[in-house]
Amino acid sequence: MPPRRSALVPGGAAALAGIACLAAAGFLLEEGARTLGAWVWLPYALAVAALACFVLAGIQGRHAKSRVAARPVTRSGLRPTLILFHVGLVAFGALLGFGAYLLHQRNTGPHAAVTVTHCEVIDPGPRPSSAPHEYCRGDWTLDGRTYVDKTVQGADLADEGHVIDATVHGDTAYSRDLQTPLILLGVFGTATLLALGGCVTAWRRWWRAPRA
Repeated sequence: MPPRRSALVPGGAAALAGIACLAAAGFLLEEGARTLGAWVWLPYALAVAALACFVLAGIQGRHAKSRVAARPVTRSGLRPTLILFHVGLVAFGALLGFGAYLLHQRNTGPHAAVTVTHCEVIDPGPRPSSAPHEYCRGDWTLDGRTYVDKTVQGADLADEGHVIDATVHGDTAYSRDLQTPLILLGVFGTATLLALGGCVTAWRRWWRAPRA
C-alpha cells in the first residue's frame, strides 16, 4: 500500500517556512538597528534561513516528482497537501489584506501637519527575542477642529518633537511612510499567489486521483 502522506508536503512546508522567515526578516529590518540592539544580526540570519528553506523546497520538489512518478497518488495521500496550502492561503491572505488596509490608511484621506508630541517605547518583557514597540501621540488641526494627544500610527522616536505629514482617519493619524505596507503587499502577495497556485494544483490532482 502506498504511503498516505503526499510527496508534496515536505517541499510545501519548506517553501512556506522560507516565506515566513523572509517576511520576519523584512519586518525586523524595518524596525532598524536602534530597536533591535544586540539582536541586529537576526534579520540577516532569517534571510539566510529563508534561502536555505527555498533550496530545501526545490530539492524536495525534485524528490516529490520521482516519488509521484513511481507510485499512484490517492485522495487520502493528497489530503495533507490540501490542508497545508489552504492554511497558508488563509494566513497569507489575511496578512495581504492587512497590508492593503494599512496602505489605504496611509495613502488616502485628508492630510494634516501632525506634531508628534511624545513617543513611548513599550518593552514586551524579559524575552530578548522580542523587540520593543513604539507608540507615538500627537496634535493636529483639521477642518477647524483641534485633536490633542491622539494616536499617530507609523511614527517613531525620531519623529518626536517634529511635524510630519500624515493622513487622518477618525481620531488616528497615519504617517506617510509606506515601507511597512509595501513589504506586506510584496511578500505576502507573492506568498498568497503561490499558496493559491498550490491549492489549484492540489485540487486538480484530487479530482483525478482514485478514492482509495
